[in-house]
Amino acid sequence: MKTFRLLFLSALMALSLTACVPAEYDPLGLFQTSGTSSPSYTEESSYYGLPANYAEFRDRCQTACQSPYGAAKMYFDAVFCYMDSRTRSEGSKMLRFIMHEKQGWERSPNFSMFAQRMRDPKQQHIFRSFAEGTSPENDYSMDPNNYQLMMGELVEDAGYLRLFLYSSGSDSARPIWVKQFDDGLWYVINVVSTYAGVREPYSTKNHYGHDASYDGYRR
Repeated sequence: MKTFRLLFLSALMALSLTACVPAEYDPLGLFQTSGTSSPSYTEESSYYGLPANYAEFRDRCQTACQSPYGAAKMYFDAVFCYMDSRTRSEGSKMLRFIMHEKQGWERSPNFSMFAQRMRDPKQQHIFRSFAEGTSPENDYSMDPNNYQLMMGELVEDAGYLRLFLYSSGSDSARPIWVKQFDDGLWYVINVVSTYAGVREPYSTKNHYGHDASYDGYRR
């Protein structure tokens, strides 16, 4: 009886560790559970870093976007490509693809603030805040070629799914909307929460102008 009880408790513990990532949304085993019980995207493929161009991005999406979590990761890859002036043109096409938008999306009033904040170095920390290990104290420092998102639960909502993401500059999780289209891939169709304001980086507020320990955070 004691042995059976131990086996039963072990089984319950194993189920609790995997429950936060629904199996139907992780058919390729692309995700692992972080210490905060939030799914973290893990690239199992042979590639490393941001895609070099739109063609490479689109190829990656054929695998990654079989899951809502993968679509979120590809969206942020596209954002970071757009933020870099050297890859902005390709990043624009990447965002057009992952958001399932038409050519000229940047000129739409719906996306004017989004595009402006990606181009503005003083606002780019908003997007970096979604990466693990960032904080206002470290100026939201992260490596776009090697990062993980802080992901939370998926909630069904009128034919779409809301995927909650965590920002180190916000007190609450922020939802993005994802949808699966006829090609079987998931796309990100509402990203407003990803460019809403977050707490300012400490270096820009100059809290510690007297303290040389913080000199490395200033730009």
